[in-house]
Amino acid sequence: MSFQSCFLAAASAGEVFSDAFMTIIIGLVVVFAVLLLLTGVFKLFGVVGSSGGKKEDSSAAAPAATKIVPASVTAVPQEDDDEIAAVIAAAVAAISQAEGKQYAVRSIRRKAGGTASGQRPVWSAAGLAESTRPF
Repeated sequence: MSFQSCFLAAASAGEVFSDAFMTIIIGLVVVFAVLLLLTGVFKLFGVVGSSGGKKEDSSAAAPAATKIVPASVTAVPQEDDDEIAAVIAAAVAAISQAEGKQYAVRSIRRKAGGTASGQRPVWSAAGLAESTRPF
């Protein structure tokens, strides 16, 4: 006597399908209940985290708003421009040496506003993409 014939002898096909259907329904209910619970927990973490962060930011921003910064502080010193030009020239020299071609830096001009067509600066966009990357 085979295993299937013993199994079918003990229970009818209707009972087997009924048990299988109930197992599927219970599994789906448990999975979605846990997902809803996890969603609630993460939303709670978001609310708690954002309310704590806003309190710190608003207290830190209030003294900074009252402080007046002279315009000369925001200007980039000439030393930094020279260092940036040296780094760019070194990068071009390294690339030309690797490729076996001769490249020369003719001029280095700062873009207006530091952004291309009103977008974020490249390093800012890279940092934003890295910190908001999905798990």
